[in-house]
Amino acid sequence: MQNRRIINGVFDSISVEPTIKVETNSFAVIMGHLATGKYASILPLLYLSSYGMLDELTYVHLEEPEIYQSVGLVIADRDPVLPITKEFLKSTEEFLKKQSIPSKSTRLDHCIT
Repeated sequence: MQNRRIINGVFDSISVEPTIKVETNSFAVIMGHLATGKYASILPLLYLSSYGMLDELTYVHLEEPEIYQSVGLVIADRDPVLPITKEFLKSTEEFLKKQSIPSKSTRLDHCIT
C-alpha cells in the first residue's frame, strides 16, 4: 500500500509509533469506521468531501510535517490529441488551480490550449 508507506515514512521522520487498530486498503471501509465516531485516520481532505462527510466529521488539518506526493498522468502521444483527453487535462488543471495545488505539467501544456 503506497499510502501506508508514505504515512509510515512521516511517522518515522518525527519518531512517532502509532497504535493501529484497523488496517485496510479501502477508503470506503475507512469512511465507515470514521462514521462510527470510534476511530481516527489520516487521509486527504478531498476524501471527506468526495464521500459527503465534511459536515458529519470533525477534522484537523495537519500542518507539520507538510506532506506532498507527486502523481503522474500518462497519456498517449498523439497528434491531434483526442478531444476527451484535452477536456480531461483542462478539467484537471482547473481543479488544481481551485485547490491551490501547483501543477508541474511540462510536456502536456500544448495539449490543453
